[in-house]
Amino acid sequence: KRLFIDTEGTFFPCEKILLRNNLSIGNLTSGFYVQSIKNMANIGKMTESRCKKCWAIRFCEICVSQCNDIEKSELTVQQKEFTCKNQEAKALWYLKHRVMSMTRM
Repeated sequence: KRLFIDTEGTFFPCEKILLRNNLSIGNLTSGFYVQSIKNMANIGKMTESRCKKCWAIRFCEICVSQCNDIEKSELTVQQKEFTCKNQEAKALWYLKHRVMSMTRM
């Protein structure tokens, strides 16, 4: 939805991923890197069994950039699981505050 092209003609999924070359999805010369796009679009495959059991899956807003280990310049399961824990905490916070605001009505 948000293709971003830098000044050198490198494609990224969005502007938030800029300067992370391991998350490039193509360039003006070669076109799109289909396998990279598939990997990013299916980020849940990294932790598929965990995702299938996750109570917060409906609230999940994980972006591929959050699964990128900056030091290793690659997507890692460890980084994704760290992000999953944050997403679960965010979902729980939202639900608690939503219920609290509804009970005040």
